[in-house]
Amino acid sequence: MKGKLLIFLLLSGVFAFSGCAGLSKCMDGSYEKSIKELTTANESLKKEVAGLEASVKAQEKTLAERQAEIARLEAERKALQSGMAGLNEEVRKLKKELQPEKQKDAAAEAQVLKKDLKIKILAGNTRLSSARALSKKLSEAGYSVGRVDRAPRSFAITTVFHAAGLANEAKQVAQKIGANAVTKPMTWSSMYQLIIVVGRK
Repeated sequence: MKGKLLIFLLLSGVFAFSGCAGLSKCMDGSYEKSIKELTTANESLKKEVAGLEASVKAQEKTLAERQAEIARLEAERKALQSGMAGLNEEVRKLKKELQPEKQKDAAAEAQVLKKDLKIKILAGNTRLSSARALSKKLSEAGYSVGRVDRAPRSFAITTVFHAAGLANEAKQVAQKIGANAVTKPMTWSSMYQLIIVVGRK
C-alpha cells in the first residue's frame, strides 16, 4: 500500500513539473513567437509557390506561342513548296513548247551555214566526173559548191580540208560524203573555206 502511494506521488510530481514548464513557456511568449515564425515561413512558401506557378504559366504561354509560330512557318513552307512545284511544272511545259522552235531554229541556222560555206571540189583521182558527182550530191544536201576542178596531185583518200574554226562543218561534210573521207586543216590561204579532194578510194 505504501509502495502504491509513493508511485502516485512521484507521477504527480512529474506531471506538475511538466505542466509548470509548459505554463512557463506560455507565460514568456515562446509559443506565440514560434507560431509567428511558422506563419511567416508559411506565407513565404506560399509566395514562392505562387511565383513558381506564374513562371510555369509564362513558360507554357511562351511554348504555346512558339508552337503556333512553328505551325505557321510549316504552313508557309508547304505553301512555298506547292508554289515551286507549280512553277516547275510551268517551266517544264514552256520548255516542251519551245523545244520544237529551237529545233527549227537550229535546222534553219544549219541550212544558212551550208549555203554560206565556200566550197571547192577537186578530183584527186584523175576523174573529173567523180568531183562533179560529189558536187551534185552536196548541192542536193543544201551546200553551195563554187568550183569543180582537177587536183594538182593524186590523192588516195577523199580529204576535206577546212579553214580555221570550221572543223565541225568539215566533219559533217565528210560524214555526208562517206567512203572513209577524212578531214584536215588547211595550211595555206584560200578564198574557199572547204576544199574537198576526191581520192581514189
